[in-house]
Amino acid sequence: MKQKIKIVIDVIMTVLLLILMGYQLWGEFAHEVLGIAMLILFIVHHILNKNWHKNLFKGKYSAVRAAFLAVDILVLITMLIQMCSGIILSKHLFAFLPINGGMVLVRKLHILGSYWGFIFMSAHIGMHRNMIIGKVDRKLNLKKSSKPYKAISFVAGVLIAVYGLVAFVKRDIKAY
Repeated sequence: MKQKIKIVIDVIMTVLLLILMGYQLWGEFAHEVLGIAMLILFIVHHILNKNWHKNLFKGKYSAVRAAFLAVDILVLITMLIQMCSGIILSKHLFAFLPINGGMVLVRKLHILGSYWGFIFMSAHIGMHRNMIIGKVDRKLNLKKSSKPYKAISFVAGVLIAVYGLVAFVKRDIKAY
């Protein structure tokens, strides 16, 4: 049951991340509400994955494990930047906080955290691709060993990665 809850939370967080990137479509108030929902889910995500925290300093670090950890830390940093700056920038839910000045810098940090966070979260999800596909395969009773399945899975992964790179360049995200 705990595993199912973790999966549901991860899916909701992924969808929320995409919705939060459409700030202009939903408006300020909805963006703040959804941002708080993301904050709560982020905390719950870490509580449910407390074993990850417990095992951080156990065992040996291969290059792959170190890469996973580096991406995870970068995701954590960018999420914390977004959440803290979002609370400071709040004009609705946290308007009662007596914060004055520095808004230009805080807004830049929020946008910087958002774009880099999106990139790091994409890498995080991509690095967990095999685990995600394995769970979907088991749920749908798919056979991994078939050649068509392997080809379709590979092509789908490549197409998603290429789309991400094209969007990165087309939207000039590197400028942020």
